[in-house]
Amino acid sequence: MGAVEQVAAKGADQFFDRGVLGLVCVLLILAIIGLCFVIRAQDRKLQKLNDVTLADRDRLIKAIEAGETAVDGLTAAMRGVQTTLEARGQTVGELSHQIALQGQEASHKLANLSQAVSMIAGAVKRDPNGGAP
Repeated sequence: MGAVEQVAAKGADQFFDRGVLGLVCVLLILAIIGLCFVIRAQDRKLQKLNDVTLADRDRLIKAIEAGETAVDGLTAAMRGVQTTLEARGQTVGELSHQIALQGQEASHKLANLSQAVSMIAGAVKRDPNGGAP
């Protein structure tokens, strides 16, 4: 037997020599040792739960960061759409102005043409021969 085993055996013999008190002491020591194993097992379970919680927290943080990145991308896209719509609005405004100008010009040309035709018609009415001798 080793020295530790001899000391343990001697201590157990002393407890058993004392009768009921010794038995109670041995049972208390065994209960304390059992409680130590229970505490150790609970600590391992808590550590596993803590690891799972930390992993969940890390996944949640990554999801939040991905969401922020997506929101930033969406914001940039919305700004691009807004810029495009503003540019199209300006283009449509400019085209409408150009169409109005072209309409006025066409109206003026038609008025001038109508006036020229009226003058020719008036000249033809005054000279029934059309200027022929």
